[in-house]
Amino acid sequence: MLVWIGILVLTFVISVVSLAFFRSRGDGSAAVRNISLGLVAVAAVATAGFGIVHSLNAVVILLHLGVFFLGTEVADAVLGAAANKKHRGVLPVVAAAILGCIVYLLAGYVSAHTVRRAEVSVETAKALPNDGLRIVLLSDVHLGTTMDDEDLAKLLQRIADEKPDIVAVAGDLIDGSTEQESMMRACGAFAALAKVCDVYYVDGNHEVEDSSERTLASLHEELAKNGVRVLCDEVVLTDGGCYVVGRRDRSDSRKSIAALTEGLEADRFCIVMDHQPNDFDAESRAAVDLVLCGHTHGGFLLPIPWVAPFVPGFFDADRFVGTEVRGTTNFVVSAGAGTWGISFKTGAWSDYTVIDVR
Repeated sequence: MLVWIGILVLTFVISVVSLAFFRSRGDGSAAVRNISLGLVAVAAVATAGFGIVHSLNAVVILLHLGVFFLGTEVADAVLGAAANKKHRGVLPVVAAAILGCIVYLLAGYVSAHTVRRAEVSVETAKALPNDGLRIVLLSDVHLGTTMDDEDLAKLLQRIADEKPDIVAVAGDLIDGSTEQESMMRACGAFAALAKVCDVYYVDGNHEVEDSSERTLASLHEELAKNGVRVLCDEVVLTDGGCYVVGRRDRSDSRKSIAALTEGLEADRFCIVMDHQPNDFDAESRAAVDLVLCGHTHGGFLLPIPWVAPFVPGFFDADRFVGTEVRGTTNFVVSAGAGTWGISFKTGAWSDYTVIDVR
């Protein structure tokens, strides 16, 4: 309810700012009529959608309809003033806003539901098994939002076809709305993958949170039963001679990266799995070689990826998806294979990341 009230307040502020703009252009009366009618229509449609599905999708639609309506109003006023023409009226403006919003969110829907393959190359002077190492980073499935257990099984087959040495599941495989039976089927889908490569898992913030649908212990138990190694502030030495460090999520009580890596052999390649990209400086000081993160979803919706990197302390990553190097440490942040709460993603495509280390 507080979120909904906040959205309505934001809509009111946008309307006030737009009215001031149009009046400065000398087209105040038409703008008042159009904005009033348009915002009433937007609020009615979004409220109905929110009441029917009771989800954040209605809020997203409301925001985008408001932005597109405001954009078409501004464009119409500016172009009309430049051509010395009168305002076109409410119907063309509202129609253009709705059409633009539909096309834009349809593209966002496709981006959220289409899991692309991202590829990263990392170089190291350290010895590697068979002179190379292929790692697949999978994060933020959020089972039940844009992907169900059958979709996950198909995705895991795609990942198996990459012939990886290691699959790193970097948290938020499920969340609070994931049903127990769906979770168990999803964990079962890892069994085939675990037969062909090492599969490691760390918790994300959504697994740590309490849920009436399942327990964290039951998730860990089902993953382990299907061959997935669950790491909770633990270090594993793989058969290939690499370290895999699995960190608890920063929303949980956890050890520092310095404590986890103390005493590790410096000549071995060291991989860190850390769901949230918020500890880059400490991880680079620990001189680990590769850090694998998720959580950001590529910024979810524009303009979040453009604005949030300038918010101090929001994330350590300069970007919401991609790679970064600090000293000798390579950081890879995945946009995630799914979304949380909404069915749209305009900040980035959903993805899994193939990392070739040479």
